[in-house]
Amino acid sequence: MVRTCVAVVVVLLAGFSAWAEEVDNPFKSVKVGDWVEYTSHTDANGMKMDSKMKQTVTAKTDKEVTVKFDTEMAGQTKSNEQKIDLTKKYDMNDLPAGMPATMKPKVEKLKEGDEKVTVNGKEYAAHWIENKITLHMGEIKMDMQAKTWIAKDAPMSGLIKMDTSMSMGMKSTLELTGSGSGAK
Repeated sequence: MVRTCVAVVVVLLAGFSAWAEEVDNPFKSVKVGDWVEYTSHTDANGMKMDSKMKQTVTAKTDKEVTVKFDTEMAGQTKSNEQKIDLTKKYDMNDLPAGMPATMKPKVEKLKEGDEKVTVNGKEYAAHWIENKITLHMGEIKMDMQAKTWIAKDAPMSGLIKMDTSMSMGMKSTLELTGSGSGAK
């Protein structure tokens, strides 16, 4: 179960790396207190799991933004923070502190396109990318496919939806379910 949860987090980080190469840094416009929340529904060979992830901007300078990640799954909440360098293009493949470099995924872009997508009651003009992702977790090799929808007018990173399937029979859908600002 822990490996599955870690794999889901890595997929989220790798999901739209190809898009990140094409844009500057979407976190340049965030303010302290800005937040986004995602809900994930996962089916792992008939075992269903739901989780929530909230990202909150906790600090910002001209050069760096700190984002706190709170993930709630199976009644437990895990938190960590990630510093994002605003002087560079945003790269979702930068692993959060504490994750081993051996988990860095290999990402291969398969297809991409544009479409309108409604998420959380709002319609977005989205760009989607399908990626094949290969990840090694010790001796275990995981092959995944992810289709990710990104919208320039969506909050924070622009991620609005992601569908993922993994070689071990796991399918997951992640969607933006809320956003706001606690900034004054």
